[in-house]
Amino acid sequence: MTGLRLPALDTPLRTARTLAALGGLNAGAATGVAWGLLTRDRRRGRTVGAGLAARSSLALAGVKVDAVGLGHLPDGPAVYVVNHQCALDPVIVATLVPGEFTYVAKKEMRFDPTSIVGRVLIEPAYIDRSDTAQAVETLNALVSRVRAGLSLVVFVEGTRTRTGELGSFRKGGFHVALQAGVPVVPVVLRNASDIMPRNARLVRPGRVDVAVLEPVRDLTRDRLDEQVVAVRDRFIATLADWPPRT
Repeated sequence: MTGLRLPALDTPLRTARTLAALGGLNAGAATGVAWGLLTRDRRRGRTVGAGLAARSSLALAGVKVDAVGLGHLPDGPAVYVVNHQCALDPVIVATLVPGEFTYVAKKEMRFDPTSIVGRVLIEPAYIDRSDTAQAVETLNALVSRVRAGLSLVVFVEGTRTRTGELGSFRKGGFHVALQAGVPVVPVVLRNASDIMPRNARLVRPGRVDVAVLEPVRDLTRDRLDEQVVAVRDRFIATLADWPPRT
């Protein structure tokens, strides 16, 4: 028995779970779109579909989301700033955010076949990180959508770091929150890279920890730089000393 390679034996099961998760994602999205058409409330249908797609997908993949701090989720629109750990992060966050929302995504994701569901349900704002003027224009256009009641999810590091360490925080989402007059809600992910490491194609079953921190409601233009640093410090403190379930 010493010659067995157990990780290889697990690959077919992980492949099946990943395919089932993709199926659940599509089925949830289709249900939401159909519900919106039947009720003539397409906006509500997209919201229902996004949550259903995310929960179904993770359940079929064997991924459990263990969240603390859900009482900090605001009733109205907000800008959710999230650390980026794996390709499933948007799906994980979609199980938590109440109401209609969209994401900021890099422009390359526009042509990714796995993001079709997102394009249908939440109409992401695609950013060209090599074109600062375009990126600013896209973020400015989001302000009116947020004022109208749409929440925005921003992976605040911009991309996953190669080391897994928390990267520097970009200020674009904070500017949107400031201009739209909505709170910033820090959402900290832990263990997400364990279920889908960098460059992995298959999902591993497991648990992802999520901590929703108290919103920041006092953003000011003069102090924005230090406020962004303060939010990042809260992420570092949370990852070092995870809050208990209350």
